Amino acid sequence: MCPEAVITMDVRHSDVGADGRARLTAVGGWLQEAAGHSADALGFGEDVLRERGLTWVLVRQQLRIRRLPAAGERLRVRTWPSSCVRLGWRGYEIFDAAGRLLLEGVSGWAVMELRSRSLCSLPHDLLRAYPADVHPVESIAARAPARVPAVERESLLRVRHDDVDINCHVNNACYLSWLAECLPQEERSTLSLLDISYRAETFPGEELISVCGAAEPDGQGFRRALAIRRPDGVDACRAAMRWECGSI
Repeated sequence: MCPEAVITMDVRHSDVGADGRARLTAVGGWLQEAAGHSADALGFGEDVLRERGLTWVLVRQQLRIRRLPAAGERLRVRTWPSSCVRLGWRGYEIFDAAGRLLLEGVSGWAVMELRSRSLCSLPHDLLRAYPADVHPVESIAARAPARVPAVERESLLRVRHDDVDINCHVNNACYLSWLAECLPQEERSTLSLLDISYRAETFPGEELISVCGAAEPDGQGFRRALAIRRPDGVDACRAAMRWECGSI
C-alpha cells in the first residue's frame, strides 16, 4: 500500500484572515487532516489507537512557508510517514493548482496513554505496520526552540471550550495563531519559517500568555523566540519564527 496520502481542497473564505491569506490555524487543520487519512490507511490511525486507550499527540513541528494561499484557491496537500524512532516523523507538502510548492513541513508525533496522560511507545504490532521503505523528510534541528530569554512583547489569552479537540486538550493548530498573537501584523504576513516544540497540555478556562523576545537578524530575515506560557512561568510550547521584510 502506498504510504503517502494526497487530499485536494479549496481554501474557504472562513480560512483566511484580514490580509486575505490563509490563517495558520487553517494550515494546521489541513496538515492534520491529511495525516489522519494517511495513518488510517496504513493501520495505525486515531481510531485504532483509541481502541487501546491511546492517541497520537504532536510534539514537534516545523513549517517552511513560501506563500500562504488566498480564498478560492484549490490546493493539493501531500503527506507521508517517515522513520518511527522515538517519534513518528511525517513530511508534508502543499501545492497550488499550478503545481507550485507553497509550503513544506515536518512533524514529530508521540503516543499518549489517555488515562494517565503520559507518553508511551507505539505497540509493536502497529510499529510493524510502519512502512519499511520510507521517503525521507526535510531535516529538522535536533535542538528544540529555546526558552524566550527576555520578553519584549506579550498578549493575554484564555482557552475556550471550542479550542479543545477529541483528546480533551487544546488542539495543536490553535497554538499556531496564539504564537503570532503578540507580533506586529507585518511579521505575521511575511512569515517564512515556524519551528514549534509542544511541551504541555492546556485545557479550557486556563489563562495563558503569548510572549516573544526581541527580533534579531539571522542572515535570511529576522527571527524571534516565542512561547505560550502559563502565569506560573511554565511553557506549554516554545517556538522560533522567521519572517522576511526590509525593516521592523
